Amino acid sequence: MVTSADLQDPDGLIDVGRFPYRSWSLGIEWVAHQAALARQLGDRASSATLEAQGTWQLLGDFYGAPEAPDLIARMAAVRTRGQDEREAFVAGAGQMDTWVEEVSACKTRLENAERETESLRRTVALRGEAWPATTLAAALDPEARRLVEYHEGLVARARTVMDQLHAADEALARGLHGQGRGPAGSFGGVGQEFRSLPGSPGFVPDRRWLRTASPAEVLAWWNALPVWQRDLMADAIHESDLPAQVRRRLVTDALVDAGAMDSDSSDAQALVLATELFGGTRIMPSAVAAAGGAAVAGAMSRIAADAYHQRDDATYGEAALAALVAVRAGVVRASRVWDGRGPTGEARAREFAQGLMGGVSASRDGAPVGFLFAERDQELMGRALTVAMADELDLWERGTGVVPRQPGIAYLADQPLSGGDEDVLWWDESTVVLSTLAKYPDAALDWLTAEGDDPLSGHTLGAERVAHYFSEVGMDRQGRTETVADLWSGAQHADGSLLGGGGDKDTQERVALLSTEIFEQLAVNEGLVPGRLTPQGAERLAGAMLQQLPQFAVNGVIGEPSGVGHGNVTLVGGDGPVPVVNATPKELARALGPVLAQDAGMTVANRASAEFSESVRASFGSTSELESGENANLMFQVDGALEGARLVAVSEEALREDRQVQGAVDLGTAALGAGAKKVAPEFVVNWSMDRINEIADAHLATQVEKVQQTERARMAGMADDLADKSSTAYDAYVGVHGQQSLGVAEFVDRKNTAFSSTYGAWINLAEQEGESGT
Repeated sequence: MVTSADLQDPDGLIDVGRFPYRSWSLGIEWVAHQAALARQLGDRASSATLEAQGTWQLLGDFYGAPEAPDLIARMAAVRTRGQDEREAFVAGAGQMDTWVEEVSACKTRLENAERETESLRRTVALRGEAWPATTLAAALDPEARRLVEYHEGLVARARTVMDQLHAADEALARGLHGQGRGPAGSFGGVGQEFRSLPGSPGFVPDRRWLRTASPAEVLAWWNALPVWQRDLMADAIHESDLPAQVRRRLVTDALVDAGAMDSDSSDAQALVLATELFGGTRIMPSAVAAAGGAAVAGAMSRIAADAYHQRDDATYGEAALAALVAVRAGVVRASRVWDGRGPTGEARAREFAQGLMGGVSASRDGAPVGFLFAERDQELMGRALTVAMADELDLWERGTGVVPRQPGIAYLADQPLSGGDEDVLWWDESTVVLSTLAKYPDAALDWLTAEGDDPLSGHTLGAERVAHYFSEVGMDRQGRTETVADLWSGAQHADGSLLGGGGDKDTQERVALLSTEIFEQLAVNEGLVPGRLTPQGAERLAGAMLQQLPQFAVNGVIGEPSGVGHGNVTLVGGDGPVPVVNATPKELARALGPVLAQDAGMTVANRASAEFSESVRASFGSTSELESGENANLMFQVDGALEGARLVAVSEEALREDRQVQGAVDLGTAALGAGAKKVAPEFVVNWSMDRINEIADAHLATQVEKVQQTERARMAGMADDLADKSSTAYDAYVGVHGQQSLGVAEFVDRKNTAFSSTYGAWINLAEQEGESGT
């Protein structure tokens, strides 16, 4: 029985949302259809058994075996059972007809009760006071008394309708179970738990019901199902011809409900169910777009929080994570659609990104954004949404600080189903989005060189971004060094740039100016030291720097760079001047040193040096003897510059570690050979050791011997490498210009001088602002 309290909200006011029956979901048409189907099945059962009996009776004329009469007699039972089945089906159909008649009579009264309830609630709301206050005022206020009396009558009428509907359900259930006057047998299974039809475990939703049902009502139906039925029901819905617009509405409504500020655990569960039953690759993109960024962010946070609070329930955790993955896939595909729609698509992407930030701010949880962009091994997030999201997070980071994050998504994303980069899970949202932006070279260049005014400072936006993201503060986050390195590297590959294989001078100038600014910023970044660089960070930052080695080899390794802004020089093997990076030797030395002090960074440097040497040797055939000799010297000047920058960074790091009284020092250098005597002259080895001794004697009381031993071994190996490089270069040189042009001794001496002079010069440059300076 339904009580008055069942129909009222916590304040005691009748609420249609509490009605156990709703006029639009009574299932009258469905039950009427089942009645017609039952009659058809009964007729078929009877016809089939009559035909079987007739066939056996005909056999009696031809089948004379002793057992024939007994077999034919037994077929009478088949006919009887067939008739019984038909009568059961017809009786069941009659009971369903009765139910349809009774419920149809109740429907109008239920519709009236629903309308009156909504009208009453609106009237109460217009009074501007809570219902309990109205009931208290009824003793003195005639209008309040009229409302209270009307409310009591309405509750009574609604209860009567609910009781009648419940009685009809119970009568049908008993009849179909063979209880009372109903038949036994055929409807035993059909009628199981047939109570409260659309809200009961026995109810199978049809298209009409789903067209108007809310996600909460779908969840209530699902929760009422026995566990064993759920997979069957899910399969049936997946294979049905339910229109896409119905599926999309259910998912969209579930996203909006779960993303609301007042959402609760049931809203999260309704969304998880909706994505499972009605989502898919065709539904999710339009659903997330219709719901908007704020709802998506809020819903993802709600799902994750709910799963986190129920972390003992592994099954629900898996379902919640699957829902998040489905939402992410929908956002990714929607963003790719926006990319193909020009300015209109960009506007939609920007609106969605702004909504996401609104949802993040409301829930104090930036993790949904990180989750959306972290799946880097899957389809890439669209360019327009990535840029818009980077803009939003940039303003937040430089203006407010770190985006807050709740633990739910990090907990869920650590599960196997997420399939993402485990390291990325713990990066802040800005870093994750910038890592995606790096994969769009043109967009990365535009973002770092934006010419508009910065809303925070009024200065040029691009310059402010470079000053922040390549500073100590901007790089002091997990994964940030790798990310800004990738962003810089990607920008250098913009369409039309030198590395992008194009010939667009404007793009080349923008890239050159950007790299010049970044080297200037890195040179004064006090946090750029070997001890704070991960191997991955050193490798990626070295890659971003040293892919420009052919540029600063001719414009920065020796002497001051050309002019102001970007440089204009002819590269080795080039046809004419091109815009190049214009960093000073001091800036290059200070920026490169800490990166090269790591094995990972020096590996990149060795590779870049080898590639540059190969390009120099290849240029001998198109240059004069004098120019070829100068280019050959340049090979060794580059090596000397890189080694000099590395040495100072190693020494400074040893000083820092010694000051911190740490244990044995890992200088990040490979132990190589002994006895530097081949090409690098002895004075180079001695000079290097003198500098190390000065630093050690002055500062590193506990590190002197280890630093000396490591550097001597390195110089020995370096001498062997320089000898091989000198021999290879000489063979290429004389192969083009003839052996009589320059003797091997003179050639080798020039290479020794080129290396040693630049080596010493870059040590001095790097030391000028370093801790180990004299």
